[in-house]
Amino acid sequence: MYLFTAAVVAGFACSVVSGVISYFTYNMNHKNWTFDHVIFAFKGEPFNILAIAILGRIPITILDRVITTFAGFGVYKLYLNFKNRGSN
Repeated sequence: MYLFTAAVVAGFACSVVSGVISYFTYNMNHKNWTFDHVIFAFKGEPFNILAIAILGRIPITILDRVITTFAGFGVYKLYLNFKNRGSN
Protein backbone atom coordinates (compact mmCIF):
# COMPACT_ATOMS: atom_id res chain seq x y z
CA MET A 1 0.00 0.00 0.00
CA TYR A 2 2.90 2.34 0.70
CA LEU A 3 4.26 1.87 -2.81
CA PHE A 4 0.90 2.69 -4.34
CA THR A 5 0.50 5.80 -2.18
CA ALA A 6 4.02 6.96 -3.01
CA ALA A 7 3.40 6.41 -6.73
CA VAL A 8 0.13 8.36 -6.69
CA VAL A 9 1.58 11.26 -4.69
CA ALA A 10 4.66 11.41 -6.92
CA GLY A 11 2.48 11.29 -10.04
CA PHE A 12 0.23 14.06 -8.76
CA ALA A 13 3.19 16.26 -7.81
CA CYS A 14 4.84 15.65 -11.17
CA SER A 15 1.59 16.51 -12.95
CA VAL A 16 1.28 19.82 -11.13
CA VAL A 17 4.90 20.82 -11.71
CA SER A 18 4.95 19.80 -15.35
CA GLY A 19 1.57 21.46 -15.95
CA VAL A 20 2.84 24.75 -14.55
CA ILE A 21 6.02 24.51 -16.64
CA SER A 22 3.98 23.66 -19.73
CA TYR A 23 1.69 26.62 -19.10
CA PHE A 24 4.55 29.11 -18.82
CA THR A 25 6.45 27.74 -21.81
CA TYR A 26 3.26 27.80 -23.86
CA ASN A 27 2.75 31.47 -23.01
CA MET A 28 6.40 32.37 -23.65
CA ASN A 29 7.14 30.82 -27.03
CA HIS A 30 4.00 28.98 -28.22
CA LYS A 31 6.00 25.83 -28.94
CA ASN A 32 3.91 22.73 -29.35
CA TRP A 33 5.21 19.71 -27.49
CA THR A 34 3.76 16.28 -28.22
CA PHE A 35 1.75 16.02 -25.01
CA ASP A 36 0.47 19.58 -25.35
CA HIS A 37 -1.62 18.53 -28.35
CA VAL A 38 -3.67 16.37 -26.02
CA ILE A 39 -3.90 18.99 -23.28
CA PHE A 40 -4.70 22.01 -25.37
CA ALA A 41 -7.38 20.14 -27.31
CA PHE A 42 -9.55 21.22 -24.39
CA LYS A 43 -8.69 24.87 -24.95
CA GLY A 44 -12.22 25.68 -26.10
CA GLU A 45 -13.68 24.41 -22.84
CA PRO A 46 -14.56 26.94 -20.12
CA PHE A 47 -11.40 26.22 -18.13
CA ASN A 48 -8.26 28.17 -17.44
CA ILE A 49 -5.29 27.04 -19.58
CA LEU A 50 -3.27 26.41 -16.40
CA ALA A 51 -6.01 24.13 -15.05
CA ILE A 52 -6.16 22.28 -18.37
CA ALA A 53 -2.38 21.86 -18.40
CA ILE A 54 -2.42 20.37 -14.90
CA LEU A 55 -5.64 18.32 -15.02
CA GLY A 56 -4.88 16.85 -18.43
CA ARG A 57 -1.65 15.33 -17.18
CA ILE A 58 -2.89 13.80 -13.94
CA PRO A 59 -4.39 10.50 -15.21
CA ILE A 60 -1.55 9.70 -17.58
CA THR A 61 1.22 10.62 -15.16
CA ILE A 62 -0.29 8.76 -12.19
CA LEU A 63 -0.88 5.65 -14.31
CA ASP A 64 2.70 5.85 -15.58
CA ARG A 65 4.09 6.16 -12.04
CA VAL A 66 2.02 3.24 -10.74
CA ILE A 67 3.05 0.97 -13.63
CA THR A 68 6.74 1.80 -13.37
CA THR A 69 6.77 1.55 -9.56
CA PHE A 70 5.23 -1.91 -9.51
CA ALA A 71 7.31 -3.05 -12.47
CA GLY A 72 10.43 -2.03 -10.55
CA PHE A 73 9.13 -3.80 -7.45
CA GLY A 74 8.52 -6.94 -9.54
CA VAL A 75 12.07 -6.82 -10.93
CA TYR A 76 13.39 -6.44 -7.37
CA LYS A 77 11.42 -9.49 -6.20
CA LEU A 78 12.67 -11.54 -9.17
CA TYR A 79 16.22 -10.50 -8.36
CA LEU A 80 15.80 -11.64 -4.75
CA ASN A 81 14.30 -14.92 -5.92
CA PHE A 82 17.21 -15.67 -8.28
CA LYS A 83 19.76 -14.48 -5.73
CA ASN A 84 18.35 -16.81 -3.06
CA ARG A 85 18.31 -19.76 -5.48
CA GLY A 86 21.96 -19.22 -6.38
CA SER A 87 23.11 -19.17 -2.75
CA ASN A 88 21.58 -22.59 -1.90
